[in-house]
Amino acid sequence: MTKAQLTDKIYKTTFAQYKMEDFQSMAIVGNARMDASRQADENCLKAILMIHIDKGRAYVSDLAEALGVALTTAYYSAYRLADAGYIQPLERRGGRKSNKQTLVLTPEGEKLASQILEKHQQIQRWLTCLGVPKEEADEEACHWEHSITDKTMEAIQHHVEMAARIRGCDANAVDVMNAMARAFGQGNNQTISGNLISIIDQYGGAEGIRRKGELSARAGGDDQLEETLVFLEESGGIDKVRADLLSFSRIKKMTDRNGGEDGMAALFALCEDLGGVRRLNKLKTLADAMGGIDQILRILGQNYKLWSAALQADHHEA
Repeated sequence: MTKAQLTDKIYKTTFAQYKMEDFQSMAIVGNARMDASRQADENCLKAILMIHIDKGRAYVSDLAEALGVALTTAYYSAYRLADAGYIQPLERRGGRKSNKQTLVLTPEGEKLASQILEKHQQIQRWLTCLGVPKEEADEEACHWEHSITDKTMEAIQHHVEMAARIRGCDANAVDVMNAMARAFGQGNNQTISGNLISIIDQYGGAEGIRRKGELSARAGGDDQLEETLVFLEESGGIDKVRADLLSFSRIKKMTDRNGGEDGMAALFALCEDLGGVRRLNKLKTLADAMGGIDQILRILGQNYKLWSAALQADHHEA
């Protein structure tokens, strides 16, 4: 019997009873067991790291308490992590299991634990931003952290950063959304969330977006705000327009004090009859030097009487 014939006989007697679906099912079960084992290891590593962060050291008893398992189960998990090179080998004490056995992460174990913990925190923050209760978000993150891809994780991280910048902001962010839509058509290498974060920074963050929203509302919309900005630029800038507005305000107050537009027209006509503004300013300066307008009017009145009497006397003598 040739080797090929022997192989064919073995296949027919041993595997022919199985269908392809059976092999697929066995593969799925095997992968599921492998994934469950990997998830258990990652949960242990994350728990050990969190214990170290909280207490500065980690005992097997701490791990058992954190995972809610018996001390023997915690030891079994620790031995498996040590065999995989994620923690330092445990001390062998003649079969006796001490609850004070120290767990020390290796560089590789610390790296993996940090990655899992960071994924957990980012996913939890993201779900919380979406309105999921904190406890439920924490529970969901415990499942997602083991299977989520790096690309999806990066997208979630960008979304969390974006939400952190605009969270709590009640301003109109239509411009930001339009800019994000335009970014879809640019075909550049940056992510949409990255472009959106850049646009938010250009507006000065959440506070800048809020202020722009207020300005837009006061102006009557984005189009009116744009027209106002163009007018300001064409008028010499905001400082020039502010000075003009102050001058206009003073003129309006003067107009109101002098009987409105008709009163101002009469005042301007009188000013012209008296020789213009420059002559009036000279008269005002003279009046101030002589004790005020009333004083100069009395002096002029007295002189008028003297001049009138002298003229009348000359007339009679003639």
